[in-house]
Amino acid sequence: MTLEVKAAAIDEQNHVNNAVYLQYAEQIARAHSDALGLTSERMRELGGSFVVRRHDIVYHLPCFLGDQLSLRTRVVSQRGARACRQVEMWRGEERVADCETEWVWIAAATSRPQRIPPACNVMFGLD
Repeated sequence: MTLEVKAAAIDEQNHVNNAVYLQYAEQIARAHSDALGLTSERMRELGGSFVVRRHDIVYHLPCFLGDQLSLRTRVVSQRGARACRQVEMWRGEERVADCETEWVWIAAATSRPQRIPPACNVMFGLD
């Protein structure tokens, strides 16, 4: 996924605000899930949805207005109700940030964590 840094992403220090990197990580996670067929609609059919439990971000270089960023993601593990996703953010050949996010499957009926449905494992290639 590629994107251009817009003016709304820039903070008073004239670089991308830290919170925006989280938005980028969530944006690519949702796009990746959609591409695998795990859309919001499909999650409802499976009786739940993923929510973020924890983000861990390492910032390597600042990004600025107009920068063209390339985002890459993959699901690296799944156990019980939790799945871990890694996101890499690049500007050309420069790695600008890495994000690891722990997602938790929440049952729609109870709003409580529940084991991730097997259909998700197949979609993520973790079968």
